[in-house]
Amino acid sequence: MTDVVAPNAGINNARQFKIGYPTLDDWRWNAAAGTFMLFTTDPVAGCSAFSHNHVFATWTGSAWQVQRFPSGCPKLFPSMQAAAPLHLGAGRYKILFGDPSITTGRIPGAPAPFLGPKRLLYADAAATGDPASVEFEDFEPRALARGTTFLWPSSGGGPTSRRSSCTRSRRSRS
Repeated sequence: MTDVVAPNAGINNARQFKIGYPTLDDWRWNAAAGTFMLFTTDPVAGCSAFSHNHVFATWTGSAWQVQRFPSGCPKLFPSMQAAAPLHLGAGRYKILFGDPSITTGRIPGAPAPFLGPKRLLYADAAATGDPASVEFEDFEPRALARGTTFLWPSSGGGPTSRRSSCTRSRRSRS
């Protein structure tokens, strides 16, 4: 199905969008031009064969504009799911996301969608130009995404236990 209002070549759907704006300055979005958005899409023919990708778009002041490479492909992060952009101050952000291409720990037949292990990328708007406006190129390359480790309280009331997002563990019930 083609979007007759605002079509985007090669993008069949857009879902689960997340907007990156300076939440440390004000929790309300002020609709400033240059705000960025990440949204999930399926494979993009000739650009990414991964089943989940996050496309990068910016707000022009009146509409969202998908950013594109000279090849015509949308600027996207391949194999990224459920990204959460977090404002770190000024024009700096981090995005925490799942990598569904890594299937270690996946439970066959599980009813919940598999998001993959959690990864982290940073962006600094000052890297390429306007220090107040994040561009796709301000993000670290996807290949440099860091793994994450989550800390959980131990069941015995002692110090926290360390669990990687890449491993699955079972907690016994007493």
